[in-house]
Amino acid sequence: MKRKKNLKTIYDRRMSGDKNQLWKGWYDPAIRRPNNGFPTFDDLEKIKINILKISEQNK
Repeated sequence: MKRKKNLKTIYDRRMSGDKNQLWKGWYDPAIRRPNNGFPTFDDLEKIKINILKISEQNK
């Protein structure tokens, strides 16, 4: 999935910060929020399972 690939890219880059000098310090791994405020892949799977359960209940 493209969304998971994009999220993985964000996770990979969070360890090194932004390479563009214009944004130096803006995306600093030392001061970032945990997971950049994004869900983990485990969270996404749990959300998907719950949505499927709700969808089944509403049929």
